[in-house]
Amino acid sequence: MSVWRPKGSKIYWYDFVFDGRRIRESTKTASITLARQAENARKLELAAGYNNITKRGRIPLFSEAAVEYLTAKNGNILDSSLRIEQRNVDHLLLTFGRMLITEINLEDIKAYRLKRLAETCRRPKGNKVKKVPRLIRPRTVNMEVGTLRAILIRHSLWERIRKDLRMLRINNEDVAHEIYLEEERKLSDTCEASTSRSLYPAFTLAFSTGMRFSEVRLLRWLNIDTERGELRVGKSKTFSGTGRGIPLNRRAAEALRLWALKFPDRIATHYVFPTERIRQPRRGESEGVIVTSNPLKPMGSWKTAWSTARRKAGVWVRFHDIRHTAVSRMVDGGIPLPTIGALLGWSAGTLANMMKRYAHANDPAFKRAVSLLEGPEQDTALKPEEPANMAQASEEVAGKPKPTVN
Repeated sequence: MSVWRPKGSKIYWYDFVFDGRRIRESTKTASITLARQAENARKLELAAGYNNITKRGRIPLFSEAAVEYLTAKNGNILDSSLRIEQRNVDHLLLTFGRMLITEINLEDIKAYRLKRLAETCRRPKGNKVKKVPRLIRPRTVNMEVGTLRAILIRHSLWERIRKDLRMLRINNEDVAHEIYLEEERKLSDTCEASTSRSLYPAFTLAFSTGMRFSEVRLLRWLNIDTERGELRVGKSKTFSGTGRGIPLNRRAAEALRLWALKFPDRIATHYVFPTERIRQPRRGESEGVIVTSNPLKPMGSWKTAWSTARRKAGVWVRFHDIRHTAVSRMVDGGIPLPTIGALLGWSAGTLANMMKRYAHANDPAFKRAVSLLEGPEQDTALKPEEPANMAQASEEVAGKPKPTVN
């Protein structure tokens, strides 16, 4: 019998040999019956591990797996990204919440996508403006399916679906909206009249530089060099965008100069757009009163102020459409896409996509490029006087004024 009790002790031990190794452990009990059961359980555990047999756990509901997923993500991703994941889970729970994660199959996901694409966006609370209902965009549905995919991957259940599921095609032209000059003027007026005093300079800076929302929000005074007339972006979304320099045009320089006058005690490490709490203006007051201001903490968001400004202007665009508009205007002004990419901090993949999106077959640069591929017959047919004419033509072209960016 391998169960035994040391002399002078009431606790039983077991002692046996498994795979050439001696196992000698305490059962932590004074009952010989429980000690024998503990010995048998230990032998079964060792045998299962030796033969790579794992105990099958309880299959969770999708709602339980979603809570586990969000808990694991908390603290490991940005708060804004966590809010997006939470919003995606809220939509997924309406369909998959009471299903076991093993029950979710390809047909369920396709049916979910069709149902979501047929739904309309909910109108924000308190928004009394009547708008035409807008269907859910494919990009939104893809993000929700991406969250579902991440949850299934955690439980090794995505591989059986992956080969037969393709994400919905996104038409970037439908997502982005170019802001026209008249719309820009309306937005500029409503932003200037906003109770959020930082909205107008942030709007002006974004329009004058094409910076991302987060780049404007996290800008510090040490990033602005007024003597050289440029600013240097801090942390950016891409590696190529971090630390890039952007020249300041007259409009951006003037907006920053006027904004800096409101912070006479600023230091280099302070944020350009600090978090502030402003009391709404009362009767007889032209603007709100600043209740608190923390220059060591950046502005969280202009979401409420921006929504109010665009509602009063009657221009329903995103803040990111300012960046898209800057790209469109520079392209129309003849600025090469690599230059635009370096100025806006595009990654290599984004630059390739933008080349495909904005380049057109009737572009003069395209025509000049293919003219060099006409073959040797074209070179032999050149007459002696043609190089002089070509040089003269080049001088005429060089003398023309270059297009400017609005």
